[in-house]
Amino acid sequence: MLTKSPARIVLILFVLPLAFPALAQERTVALLVHTEDAYDGYALFSPILDENVYLMDNDGRIIHTWTIEEAAGVREAHLLENGNVIVVAGPRDEMDVSLIPGLGDPIDGSIREYTWDGEFVWEVDLIDTKIYQHHAIDIMPNGNILAILWGYYSLDDALAMGLNPELVDIELKDHPYLLPDRIV
Repeated sequence: MLTKSPARIVLILFVLPLAFPALAQERTVALLVHTEDAYDGYALFSPILDENVYLMDNDGRIIHTWTIEEAAGVREAHLLENGNVIVVAGPRDEMDVSLIPGLGDPIDGSIREYTWDGEFVWEVDLIDTKIYQHHAIDIMPNGNILAILWGYYSLDDALAMGLNPELVDIELKDHPYLLPDRIV
């Protein structure tokens, strides 16, 4: 939530337990302070590893919810002018993480659009054994989407493409691969 003075507004978001249905009808999340300095608008948020995206007003009421099916969770969401949302979600299919030890279950890799009514519009999976879309996306003014990807390269492949061998000896001697970022 944007404010004119960040020190004047404190916003803590959490889903209230079902034990408080009367309170939940007035406020669906905890809004501790709402001053006249608060930005006049809505907050769009998606708790990490939750399958829901929420649109909340300045009084802490949930205005709209999108449920993102078949996702390991939603990392971020963007509200479009037409009321649709674009989300970064976990992939529908399992990823082979054997090349990247310690990665665990991916929570990114799929970029999807849904209508206001929750209807699926499109999806692109940017994930396989050699690439992995992670973290943020940015929607450009022309509608194009920029995404950050890791590209998997063995040290031998990286050296063949021009990686400075001195870096391997100094910085990468204990790593069998590189995961450089790239923007697509």
